[in-house]
Amino acid sequence: MFFQLLFIHLFRPFLKYKPSASPLPTHVSPRKFCTHAAAAISKLLRIYKRTYGLRQIVNLAVYITHTACTIHLLNLPEKDAVRDIVHGLKHLEEIAEGWLCARKTLRILSISARKWYIELPDEAAKLLERTDRQFAAYTPTMEQMSPKQAPARPLENHVHASQ
Repeated sequence: MFFQLLFIHLFRPFLKYKPSASPLPTHVSPRKFCTHAAAAISKLLRIYKRTYGLRQIVNLAVYITHTACTIHLLNLPEKDAVRDIVHGLKHLEEIAEGWLCARKTLRILSISARKWYIELPDEAAKLLERTDRQFAAYTPTMEQMSPKQAPARPLENHVHASQ
């Protein structure tokens, strides 16, 4: 999973570029690399859960899952992204029983979806509402705690709050 995480970190900064303005060669698609890496992470997590369960997984898996779920959020409403975001959030919910960082990650993903005006699948929205109630209630002041940055569009087909 760590290998896939590195691919996401390597290509994620280039997601903001349009293909015509990208400093990368034309045959290199950062979105495709990030999407494939996030899908691979999701698949590996599903296999790991079936084999060992997630209650005592190493806490680094939270960070890896968070990164993959962020890419899935940006790819919604694609079919695979819908499946993977639901599974990713369920995995984080299970991990959150043992790791505080997973609870915080669920909150961060919830706030990110709201700030980016991403319409979540029903199952994912209900899961985030449940975890917001269970672990920490969502308040508008939480959005104010996040750093203010110039609006950058991660992908062409998603709209940010300031646009």
